[in-house]
Amino acid sequence: MKMPEINIYVAEFEKLVRKARYTLGFKEMNQHFITGLPMAVTEDVLKDPEPTTYPEILCKTLASVHVKQTIWALYKRGNQNQSTNYCPSQNNWHLQSSFQQRPSFPPNNYHTPQRNPSYDNPP
Repeated sequence: MKMPEINIYVAEFEKLVRKARYTLGFKEMNQHFITGLPMAVTEDVLKDPEPTTYPEILCKTLASVHVKQTIWALYKRGNQNQSTNYCPSQNNWHLQSSFQQRPSFPPNNYHTPQRNPSYDNPP
């Protein structure tokens, strides 16, 4: 399934299930439906509470795609000069050359104070 074409995916899936004389809602059919979704949508669908029926799966799928389309539209509108292809960066954890590295601090040379021996032995 391509991201914005959820309605086509759902219609085709349901048509093929009927054509094969299977029943929507069986656990195996639910698994096949989820398997055809993009990973980001699948992650949203399978978050707690995990859906157990086809209508629940469909509802969570549509909600996930709607949110992702909204985010994409906002991103596209806000970045008119940048590429319009939605492709989240996979390397968000690299230090950029424009950032300075955090200064390193000397090791902790603090020593705990010596205990008064008279406190160790109660009278």
